[in-house]
Amino acid sequence: CCSFGCPAHRPLVQTNKLLLANASHELRTPLTRIRMNVEMLKIQDDARQTQRKAEIERDINELDEMIEGILLSSRLDAYAQNTQEMPLESVDVLALVAEESAHYAGVQVAGESVTINANPKLLQRLVRNVVENALKYGAAPIDVSVVKTLPKIATSMAQGVDIHFKDHGAGVSLDDPNQLFEPFVRAHPSQKGAGLGLALVKKIAERHGGGVEIVSKKGEGLHLVVHL
Repeated sequence: CCSFGCPAHRPLVQTNKLLLANASHELRTPLTRIRMNVEMLKIQDDARQTQRKAEIERDINELDEMIEGILLSSRLDAYAQNTQEMPLESVDVLALVAEESAHYAGVQVAGESVTINANPKLLQRLVRNVVENALKYGAAPIDVSVVKTLPKIATSMAQGVDIHFKDHGAGVSLDDPNQLFEPFVRAHPSQKGAGLGLALVKKIAERHGGGVEIVSKKGEGLHLVVHL
């Protein structure tokens, strides 16, 4: 098979088409806000202009985050379809989680040292996305623990380690909180952000032969578990 028109590549192409179709809709919102703010800058005084410039900067950061997430999602799809090889190395999961979590105040890490074959950059991104989501939409402290266990998913890559993330917020009101792992799904329509953070967490876990789930009940602080 040597072209993206062959049967082996069709699922990847269809997935990317759906992602890009959804992304085109999501990109319009910050672009519209930027366009409106630029027009208002032409007629407002200096004090209001400062606020408008801050709003434009936030929207640009949102666009940058969304584009970077789309590119990473496409790369993860390529790993899934074996059109691109995912680099792996020996990784101490507890050490990696502790190092990445140290960048954030209010995050507590515990557990046992477990070494697996993984892509360290992707696991760093996974931890960063979950912790930032918990701090943004939940409440500190964020309790993170690494637990050695039997593989939850029977795949050749499953290595038997769980990473638990618990925050102390109000949780989410969705009937099925695991919908948050779908691209562009947010806990509340008013939430800003790219809407790809937890979707990327799911894909990264799956590329390592695992999965991810939310096990907390409605009204509780979010408890998210990554199975590797």
